[in-house]
Amino acid sequence: MTSRPVISEYRPEHRPLIRSLCCDVAYESAPLEQWLPIPRDLFADIFTSYYTDFEPENCFIATVDERFAGYILLTPDTNRYNTIWRRRILLPAFSNILTGKTHLPLTVIPPLISLGLAICRCGGLSVPLKQYPGHLHINIHPDFQKRMTVSMALLSRAYQRFIELDVPGIHGIVMTSRPRMEAKFRRIGFQILKRCDAPRPPRKAGDRSRWLIIAMTRDQIPQTMLTPSLFRNSNRTLAQRPTSC
Repeated sequence: MTSRPVISEYRPEHRPLIRSLCCDVAYESAPLEQWLPIPRDLFADIFTSYYTDFEPENCFIATVDERFAGYILLTPDTNRYNTIWRRRILLPAFSNILTGKTHLPLTVIPPLISLGLAICRCGGLSVPLKQYPGHLHINIHPDFQKRMTVSMALLSRAYQRFIELDVPGIHGIVMTSRPRMEAKFRRIGFQILKRCDAPRPPRKAGDRSRWLIIAMTRDQIPQTMLTPSLFRNSNRTLAQRPTSC
């Protein structure tokens, strides 16, 4: 019998686990190195550092039998996120690249440009932030991706947090190649705002992945997703033993 996920508030010792998992599942569960051969610290900084460093109170992790199973990172105000992220994370990253502190091989320039263009075309610019000011970022460890219990538990805690913060609406960007995923998102309250092709990794010819811009208002959160029975709350740290991350 599978144990019920335990959801814990973020603590500093969770930071390396979150950063590692973000890179391990960078392209629809494929490691970063199969998509963009860039330093892991650079990728993790861009996609996770804002949340862990500037809004740690809105970060949660899931464990199953004391094993790290995934995380969800939130912000109630995407405009604030954009301002701080550009100034405190993106600009220093560019500076490190230009000054040679961060080395990037020339081969990654085309896919990076493709990624940047795709983000401008299909990213947060597509979202009406007055209606959906909050957003979330979630990743599940590969060992637990086939069990919906972990993702449902993390989403349930995220929904509760958005209600606590009185956020009128939330959104997210999801990469998937599975057509049935749209129906799954609708069942847990999301609507699909936009679809677009995702940048393809150089070593994955024929990939059909695309990005979905998903969103919901607070009133659209299913009551079944707010039940405490979906997970157990805990503020304990992870057991001091190797994880599978």
